[in-house]
Amino acid sequence: MGAEMIHRFMVPIDDEWHFIKLSGRILHVDMRHARVVEFWALVGEVEPVARAFRVFGTGQKLPDAKLIWWGSVVAGDFVWHLAEVELMAWSRLPGGRDAGFSTKGEL
Repeated sequence: MGAEMIHRFMVPIDDEWHFIKLSGRILHVDMRHARVVEFWALVGEVEPVARAFRVFGTGQKLPDAKLIWWGSVVAGDFVWHLAEVELMAWSRLPGGRDAGFSTKGEL
């Protein structure tokens, strides 16, 4: 059928986890608008799976979970870092999936 495409996704800078369904790998992280970090990823025929993303600022306290770092962007005096939490690590946190995290989006 069709070939892969590249789509843009946005993660607000709001101290919350955001669930985004992806079917391909992340290619690039950047910032074009205030308060939102964007990334571009391959989208194809493979069924997408929910993945949890959050933006952290330099010096911000990090959760006690295994994080995957996708990239950093400089915005004036601030540097923002896009992270993904492994959903298996998320479920093993004390208190389960909601252990100290606010979430937005669908899982």
